Parts: sequence; structure tokens; C-alpha cells
Amino acid sequence: MSDLPERLYLAGPMSGRPHSNFPLFNRVAGLLRARGHEVFNPAENKDGGVRRSRAYYMRLDIPALLDSQAVVLLPGWRASRGASLEVWIALDLDMPVYECSLNDGELTVTRATTLEPFPMPFGFLPEVLSPEC
Repeated sequence: MSDLPERLYLAGPMSGRPHSNFPLFNRVAGLLRARGHEVFNPAENKDGGVRRSRAYYMRLDIPALLDSQAVVLLPGWRASRGASLEVWIALDLDMPVYECSLNDGELTVTRATTLEPFPMPFGFLPEVLSPEC
């Protein structure tokens, strides 16, 4: 996709997925990098660690999101609280959001036209921004 910005943030579901969905995150990040993009891949945070709290990793991810020019969403992102939060932030900052799919190893990235993130209940943000990290 020619209008895809240079610095991208990859978002998608991790919790409850086999291997925290890292294989898909890493595959898509590699394909985007091969096209010349700089990609922040949350699966590479702290060398792909999963031992700390969700809030710890979100506190690492959000600054990277703010430093990015666009968000690329992996399939299944709507079921993810973290990815939905990242979409809410991107929308609030007028950042472009794209959805991707992999078919027979071919990556397709298209501008998202309808975004319906996970609803943000009252009290959601304080949990993510808690000082436990």
C-alpha cells in the first residue's frame, strides 16, 4: 500500500492466544519491515517477555504508539482490550488506522473504514495507567 506511513505500530490480540500470538505479530512485522517500514512490534518488548503484568507492557507500548505515524491491526483485534485501547488512542489523535490480513503468505494492508473498538467501561484507563510498573 503506497500511502502507508513509514513508522507503524502493530496492534492485535495476545492474551489467551497460543504463544501470545507472537508468531503472527513477528510475521507481519517482518513483512512490513521488508517493505521499508519502521515497525514497533509489542511482541518484541523486553525480548518478547510475558512474565510481567499487562499494565507493565501497556506502559511500554503506549509511548511507542504515540511515536508512530499509524496503527496496523492484526486479525482479531476487536476482542483485545489492549488493541482496542490503542485504537481509541489512535482515533483520538487522528492517526490513520489500517487492518491487515495474511492470505497464502501474502500481506494485505488496507485503510480501516469502520472501527468499533472494545467498549471502554468507566475505570478501564486507571487500571492500565496504574503505578504498579
